Amino acid sequence: MGSGPGTNKGTGISFYTDLPGDVKLAHISISGVEVSGFELGISIGGWNGRSGFREVVIAGVKIHHNRDAGIQTYGKNMFANADVVIRDSQAYQNSGNPSAMRNSGSGIVLGSVDGGTIERSDAFGNGWLHGLESEGPIGISAYDSRNIVIQHNRSFRNRTGSGTEGGGFDFDQNVSSSVMQYNQSYQNHGARYLLAQLTGLKGNVGNVVQFNLTTNDGRKSGFAGLQLYGAVSNARFANNVVRMTAARHGQPVAFRIDCARDKQELTVSGISIESNIFLGTRKVDAVRMDRNYANAKVHFKRNAYIDFSCNSVSSRVLSSH
Repeated sequence: MGSGPGTNKGTGISFYTDLPGDVKLAHISISGVEVSGFELGISIGGWNGRSGFREVVIAGVKIHHNRDAGIQTYGKNMFANADVVIRDSQAYQNSGNPSAMRNSGSGIVLGSVDGGTIERSDAFGNGWLHGLESEGPIGISAYDSRNIVIQHNRSFRNRTGSGTEGGGFDFDQNVSSSVMQYNQSYQNHGARYLLAQLTGLKGNVGNVVQFNLTTNDGRKSGFAGLQLYGAVSNARFANNVVRMTAARHGQPVAFRIDCARDKQELTVSGISIESNIFLGTRKVDAVRMDRNYANAKVHFKRNAYIDFSCNSVSSRVLSSH
């Protein structure tokens, strides 16, 4: 227990290496601990080339009331860490830093990982003080990583102090060949399941979002239950259920594509949206495609769009467009 996130600038549990030669130090096990009152809860990573850690297991921990993040891994370059597992854990009430010029206030973040799993864990109530950076907090996310599986988790009531993010789950910058599945999300400010690539071409490639449930996410600034942003390619959204009602702020949307920055090289391509169920009310859009959507290559098939705005339930199925 630290003295509090406003006064303690340290990390509850930290593993750090700056060894040369892309060395990965083996075997970290953290289990059955509770960490609160620090700048960071648990932090693992390296800052010299691709040096970092491998065979990391974090299990059965509670990380709460820290400032910058709950659990995070990181590296100076991509894939500094390998074989990372986070399971049966909780990250909650990690506030975010209102003066930080970077992402802050996330629950669980895998950064710079080659082969990782987050499962049977909860992230909730994080991020409400985040304020300055355009990239906001997320309940459970990954970036600069590949071969990641995020499954059987819950992410709910995560917030943002600004108009960005505060979402449930995110495969962000340079995540490839990864899967989100069998997760639950509800009442987050931002997008429930987000694939995003702001800079660099073809960095977010070959990811799958399937068999997930989202209820009343996108509670702020028009975020979506399922969302693509930027240069995302060869992604598949399948067999998800999105339930959306009207929000106090903005008009929420079940599925959204934002091609970002009005640059053709940042448009999405090779996207399959299939066998999903979208449930909405009169003030919810089923699909919204923004900016350079004319260049987006997106295939919709076998989705059900169900509208509860009438006295009786009406539904229609779009085969493709």
